[in-house]
Formats: sequence, structure tokens, C-alpha cells
Amino acid sequence: YVTPTSVSPLFKLPEALRALRGKLVAEAPRPARRLYVQRDGQGPRTLLNEPDVLRVAVSHGFEVVRPERLGLREQAQLFSEAAVVMGVKGAGLTNLVFAPRDSAAVVLSPSNWADSFFWDLAGQLGITYVEVVGEAVDGVAEPPNSPFTIDLARLDEALARATGRAPAMPVPRSEEASSRPEHAGLFYRDCLRSLHQILRPDTYLEIGCLDGETLALAECAAIGIDAQFQPRSEERRVGKECRSR
Repeated sequence: YVTPTSVSPLFKLPEALRALRGKLVAEAPRPARRLYVQRDGQGPRTLLNEPDVLRVAVSHGFEVVRPERLGLREQAQLFSEAAVVMGVKGAGLTNLVFAPRDSAAVVLSPSNWADSFFWDLAGQLGITYVEVVGEAVDGVAEPPNSPFTIDLARLDEALARATGRAPAMPVPRSEEASSRPEHAGLFYRDCLRSLHQILRPDTYLEIGCLDGETLALAECAAIGIDAQFQPRSEERRVGKECRSR
């Protein structure tokens, strides 16, 4: 799979993501469209106040799209023209794989579903990620399928961030909002790269290095610890074997 359907983060293959995009997308010269991905309202994670959400979205210049009514190449081209994509967390947002680097994703999510799939996908592709968490209605459906509502003031501030009309800072929470942290900011690998460049440590220890990609960012003597260490490159594999001896 280019991206596994349920295991995240760390298991998407950037080369495959780029290859898929390259086969289907003719690059848009100046991506500028703002897309709201609408669902049919009959499936899981129903957005109960969607008419109000749509009014806020339209005020920010969004157009409503229904990807399931388009062919694959049409979907790819549509999302390649997007500067901002917004929608309820779910399969329709997988089209972010076709969105341009430096675009933005605004993901609407019920408070009882902490899932990092689209945060990880956005990070792999260089897309700014903002998640707006809405209060889930308990007892109606099992998580992650609960219906939910979005606080419109928080949504308006999130859209101002995503469209460049506000500073990039955390969106204030209302009293009704979930206590979940916002998934926004640098992708973890970019953060580690910046730390190495700024701090330039003499030694480095990483616990949970998996395939060695983040450990390889260190330009100093480094030790990685992982119960299932599986380095990708031959050089790292030899290093692993030497240390095992």
C-alpha cells in the first residue's frame, strides 16, 4: 500500500506518495482553490451543524466538492489546484496526497477519535495541518463514528490561520472544546532535523528509532534503541550488525 489504512504514523512510503502524484497530476501553476470536502450525511461522523460550518467556509472563499462524483484523474487534478482543503476526518481527505506542498489542510474531528493518519500524511507531503476538534455526541454511535458539532468561533480562527489571514498560533479553546491537543506545527522529522542543525550535539541517543531514518539525521556519535530495529539502507544494516556483536 502507498499508505496503510489504519497504521500510523511512520508507515507511509514517501517515494510511493510522490510516484502516485506524479502519475496523475499535472502541476497547477498557482494553486489557489479552497475546497470543502462534503460527505453525504448518512455515514459515520455526521457533522450536526454542517449548514453553519458551510456558511463560515463560504465566507472564507471555500467551494463545496464531492470527490466520489469524480473520476480518479479528475479528483487528482482538483486537489492539485487547492491552496486549502477542509473536511470531516475520513476517506475523502485521502486526496490530500494530490495537494501541493505548502498547501494547508483543516481537518474537522470528533473529540472521541484521536487518530493521527492525516496529520502524518500531511507531514510527509509538506502540507500545513490544522485539526479542529468538535464535541462528540456520546451514546449514538461507537467511536470513531459519533456525530459531532464544531465550535464556529474556533473554526473561523482556524480558517484564518490556514488561509494566511492570522498568525500561526494555537487556536484558543472554548469551554466546550475537547482537551485534546491540537495537531499543528512542524512534522516530527523536520523538528528533529532543526534541533540537530541548531544544537549540533556531540552525542545523541534516540529511543524508538525503528528504521533509522531519524537516527540518520545525527551528524555526531549516535546510539539508537529499538525493540524491532529494521534499518532501510545497507550502511545502517551493517552498523546494526556490528553493534549487535
